[in-house]
Amino acid sequence: MSCLAALATETHGLHCRSIIEFLDEFEPVCNKYVYHRYILERTRESNLQFERSARPSQLKLDVDWAENYTMLNAREIQSEYWLMHQASLFVCIGKMLLQSAWAARSGELKPGSEVTVEGDKEPVWAEVVSCPADAFELSECIVRDAAGVEHTVLRNQLRARVWHTTAQIGVTNDRKHDSYSTQHFMTAMIEQWLNFHEPVMSLHVHSDNAGSHFKNSRTLNYLSRLKGLLQQLVKVTWSFGCPGHGKGPWDGLGGLMKHVLRSDTIK
Repeated sequence: MSCLAALATETHGLHCRSIIEFLDEFEPVCNKYVYHRYILERTRESNLQFERSARPSQLKLDVDWAENYTMLNAREIQSEYWLMHQASLFVCIGKMLLQSAWAARSGELKPGSEVTVEGDKEPVWAEVVSCPADAFELSECIVRDAAGVEHTVLRNQLRARVWHTTAQIGVTNDRKHDSYSTQHFMTAMIEQWLNFHEPVMSLHVHSDNAGSHFKNSRTLNYLSRLKGLLQQLVKVTWSFGCPGHGKGPWDGLGGLMKHVLRSDTIK
């Protein structure tokens, strides 16, 4: 048998073991990592399921505190090297389906666009394969469901899923990522959606598992007071997921913001 894994170094040199022995040694070392990957995949699957079943008037907010931005001057004296001036960045990406696109019963649907198929059966998510450019209500369109099966349905049974997405960033010189700063920024960002002229009947927040500013009684109590801000609100949920290790759009937005701030300071 060829040497598949070198796991131990003995006094007489390198000792090779079989793949079975390698897996026996590998399992306890990576036990937490495997569980972490499982949680991450389950979180992604749940998020995909939510976005495919969402309806208009359901506002989704992805929120996160980015790593603090260190403010550096273009020219500093030596004593300033030892002082750390930082700013905190609160990132929020909100999205909601457009009611106007959802309510349309005719018109073109481009290939690849998402739709919800409504009819005699339970509504299902699908992707448009083909649809006439000037489709009217009884025009036939071909769609592909989540399982990859194609169906021919009438245009008036399709609800276009067009997302309106906004990204917002809050900046503060307070380096404490506490619940009060979180509530302040979330209130300011939710108020912007009041100018969107579409009702918000349910609010769904997603964040990581951070305990100091998200996962605590003060933040969850804040959700119960949102009724005064959103008059038509009937449901609020907060999903705590596994952090994506810099793979989410909010992480990229926070990194981009710090890069822009740093470049502007130097210029």
